[in-house]
Amino acid sequence: MMMETAIAFENWQSMPFFSWYTDSGFSAEDLVSDLLGFYKAVRSQNYWPWLKIVSKEAALRRWDYYGALGSFKNRGFNPLLFPDPADTRIPHIPYKGRLPNFMMSIRPFTRFDSDIVRRIDAGAQVTVGWVS
Repeated sequence: MMMETAIAFENWQSMPFFSWYTDSGFSAEDLVSDLLGFYKAVRSQNYWPWLKIVSKEAALRRWDYYGALGSFKNRGFNPLLFPDPADTRIPHIPYKGRLPNFMMSIRPFTRFDSDIVRRIDAGAQVTVGWVS
């Protein structure tokens, strides 16, 4: 359900009333970051030791070379990885990586044809009214 909601939100951000101003919808890090936040909320612990965090200098080198992450769209939950431009032995083309094992330990719900949950129409409009 979290994944479906995250995708619906990114679709919403990609709509013309947002996309004229920002390229945020489905940015390279969006869905992967949402998934990490989900694990942090559901199974609170320190995940930093299991992630391959690069130094600030290496991150800035990538930013300078590839540009803003919003120009790279990622519609899936596997990370889009950006090779270090300082490494001359590899092509400098972003590629899909694999999630760490801990980010695959909760299986997504797939039984939407059952009565366990009911999916609302993703195209439906929702009106929120405030009661005073």
